[in-house]
Amino acid sequence: MVLYGLIKGVNSFKIEKNSKLSTYVARCVENEILMHLRSTKKLNSEVYLNEPIGKDKDGNVVVLQDVLENDERSIEDEVDIKMRIKSVYEKMKSILRDRERTIIEFRFGLGR
Repeated sequence: MVLYGLIKGVNSFKIEKNSKLSTYVARCVENEILMHLRSTKKLNSEVYLNEPIGKDKDGNVVVLQDVLENDERSIEDEVDIKMRIKSVYEKMKSILRDRERTIIEFRFGLGR
């Protein structure tokens, strides 16, 4: 979930908005964690797939069905995820200064 937040943050970051990548990505990761906590909070009660669990950064309603994932990934999905991770690291190297990159790696446990 942290990795998904990081990937979403890096892919949707817009430098024209005059915000720092680290601040923006941190917020995206926090949102992913909150969405996960909201979806697992209801384990003791009846849950419906189309039940709203929050809103995304654009204000759209997010339902449980949107955030559920299949634990059984195909080899194509695994390769795709690894390629995206590599892309995120490359973007981090090209955008962030060494200190910023180190902070994000330590903050979110992204050490290689």
